[in-house]
Amino acid sequence: MITVIAGGIADLSGLLTVCTSLVPLLKRTKEAHTQQVGQQESATHPIKLTIEIDGKLQVIEASDLTQADAALKLALKYRALYPATATQVSPNSTIKVQGQMPARKRRRRR
Repeated sequence: MITVIAGGIADLSGLLTVCTSLVPLLKRTKEAHTQQVGQQESATHPIKLTIEIDGKLQVIEASDLTQADAALKLALKYRALYPATATQVSPNSTIKVQGQMPARKRRRRR
């Protein structure tokens, strides 16, 4: 039983390292979205972010990043989606993050 837990932790260590480094970037993207569209609009229509790790996509909403354990939740969600590749993720893995924000509203000239 202990070896199974230790093996699970070792499998997640690379993935957790990657997710921990992603969380500040994702939180800053969420803050920029809130600043651009406003607090109320951001709450009703949260930004969706796409994370690609070694060619495997994972879509998350910005509301998933509010808790302190956001990196662990990202790692566990990725492992649930892609159990075979989750053990192979390392800090050298190819990572892409994408998010779409609406264009800024233009002010009307008088």
